[in-house]
Amino acid sequence: MPGTQTTAEQVSASLKLLLSRKGISTLKAVEAGRSFGIWYHSSCNVLAVQFFARVFYPQKFAAPDA
Repeated sequence: MPGTQTTAEQVSASLKLLLSRKGISTLKAVEAGRSFGIWYHSSCNVLAVQFFARVFYPQKFAAPDA
């Protein structure tokens, strides 16, 4: 689902471009059509990636000790 000021076509084209990159296009999930994207247009992209890593893989990406 696209965000504000973004069309579904823009999102689809962006993901297609990313998945065609050398190194990514040969991943098993990409070859099998099991790759997805999250359109997150913000200056906080690094924080978003860290958040999703902790959500999907909590044992590998536990919150750092405070």
